[in-house]
Amino acid sequence: GGSQVGQRGVLKMIATIKKHWHGWSLRRRSLASLIIPLLVATIVLLVMAKVLAFNRHAEDELQRGLRVLGQIHAAHAALAEAASGVRGYLLTQDEAFLAPYQRAEELLKQSLRQLEVDVKDSVQRQNLADISTLIAVKLANLAQLKNPDLAVNGGSIRSYSLENKALLDRLRQHIKEMEIRENQIILALQQDLQRARRSSQWIIFSALVVAV
Repeated sequence: GGSQVGQRGVLKMIATIKKHWHGWSLRRRSLASLIIPLLVATIVLLVMAKVLAFNRHAEDELQRGLRVLGQIHAAHAALAEAASGVRGYLLTQDEAFLAPYQRAEELLKQSLRQLEVDVKDSVQRQNLADISTLIAVKLANLAQLKNPDLAVNGGSIRSYSLENKALLDRLRQHIKEMEIRENQIILALQQDLQRARRSSQWIIFSALVVAV
């Protein structure tokens, strides 16, 4: 009974629309026939533009995540190179080992500046703040280790080396945590992008069907 009442209501509404439609002048019907498809086409274009913009945003976020991961790796490598250069200098007193240290120091600072721009996640920003603080201390200690006056005192060198080893271990742990977190973020972004692409295909297809 309910379905029949509903069907009668729909048929009555269609009949009313047809009555009004046929009651219009030819000019008004021609204008409506022109405006309605244009309106539908405009809505379809807006929907498609919004979907494509969302996909581009998701892709940009994924690229940013990959860029952050690359800078994390670069910072880790530069830190290891800086420490290696200073150790080589202490063992050999050859200033040629200081060139890699200076180069790595500049690369490390560049990586940190880029990470400061790219990192948006609150957890990652806290990790970055901790790493930046530890790296500042590490570079200051490495600068002391390359001091020629320190080379005379073997006990001082040993003390500094032990402290820097502990500091380097803390840095590596923070960098590892940051790398794990960024990999999780990238995985989530990849999954979101895949879902967005599937949804956008259905939305665009449905919109085109409606437009036709």
